[in-house]
Amino acid sequence: MTAISPLHLNPPRDITIWPNGLQIFTKLNEYLKPSSKTPASTTAQSISDLTPLKPPTKDDKGEQNELDNFLYAFWEMLIEISKQIPHDHPSQDRLFSVVEALSKIKKMVVDSQEPIAILADLPSFSTSMRVSWESTLERNPPTTYENAQKWINMNAFAARLLNIRRVSWTRFAVWAMRSALEEESTSPQLDWDIEAAVVWLTYCGDVLFSQLMHRTKLRISPAGQHTGSLYDGEPTLDLQRWRFWKGRFAEIGERDDAEVGTIVRGAKGRMEEIEERYHRTLGPR
Repeated sequence: MTAISPLHLNPPRDITIWPNGLQIFTKLNEYLKPSSKTPASTTAQSISDLTPLKPPTKDDKGEQNELDNFLYAFWEMLIEISKQIPHDHPSQDRLFSVVEALSKIKKMVVDSQEPIAILADLPSFSTSMRVSWESTLERNPPTTYENAQKWINMNAFAARLLNIRRVSWTRFAVWAMRSALEEESTSPQLDWDIEAAVVWLTYCGDVLFSQLMHRTKLRISPAGQHTGSLYDGEPTLDLQRWRFWKGRFAEIGERDDAEVGTIVRGAKGRMEEIEERYHRTLGPR
């Protein structure tokens, strides 16, 4: 049996300046240890108990209140933690589980007539993920091994979260596929881009395929609505683009210089399994 590597997580640099930040990080750090037996629901409740009780609104000056600031800092902390956890490490699943548990907790807040799910405010999480995504590409692009591993890990976390109904950031999966498969590249950059794309198939491939079959509209700004230079189809998630990606995996897997040949060939096979699984669930017509 393969030994599970220990985790050594670093807190965000500004953790002491936002409400209860250090306490929350400490709870998450303990929960995420592979040896921890603490249920996700218990940790989620502890975090919820430390959440400010004023609902997210803007004051007369248009400034965000304490809860808005808390949510932004909290989501950013989760993203930064995810970068430090290898994509296939059990603690990535535990991090996903605590977010899933948080999305189900409701509590009374000031000025509210009934309990609301504050930490189920995943639209603000989507904004935080987009900001982190763009800032990572700008400040710490995956052009070195260390940065590439953080990028792959963050993609894996985002991919897991796409399984939560309230999360709607399929565009990140499309962008990862676009970078890996719709542009010409060489190793090691090609290898890192391929790994970042493959985690989307591994952790939410069934969700992606179901969305394209149901023609789910992508929430992408005009600036992000473009394809790579190798693909001349529409800038959306559809069956034609899916088949192009599958063909590119096959093509790259045949190259002698592709160090991730096994991963690429496995990705093509995984896409075929996803297709078969989807059609099998439909049953006879």
